[in-house]
Amino acid sequence: MSGPRMSTRDQGKALEAIATMLAGFPSAHAAITEATAMAYLRAVDHCPVLAIEAACTAFLSGRVAGHNPDFPPTAPRLAALASTLGEAARALAEGPRLIRYRIGASPPAGTVALGGRTDEWRGPSRTRMLPGSPS
Repeated sequence: MSGPRMSTRDQGKALEAIATMLAGFPSAHAAITEATAMAYLRAVDHCPVLAIEAACTAFLSGRVAGHNPDFPPTAPRLAALASTLGEAARALAEGPRLIRYRIGASPPAGTVALGGRTDEWRGPSRTRMLPGSPS
């Protein structure tokens, strides 16, 4: 996934989140340099800054399944989680929206009434088949 590059302000926020995350792993303090943080920033520069901050927080708080909390994540692992979180946020933002209209009026064109039922709606049967009964 390739998106627009981050603004300088967003880069600063992302770098702050990355530095805070890396500082939370004492076992790696000797190996962490400015170049390390810049490499992480480069790996996530296609992600929204909120997704980067959320991914850093998830690793820092030990909420990433399968991650050894004794060591910081690799840059690609951080980028993968930030990308996933960014995609999830985008999907939520582009998802269904509630539209208001007068009671008793038809919903606006292109929308479906709350509950997803229309005149043509044919939901699942309310009768359940019992095991061994004829279809």
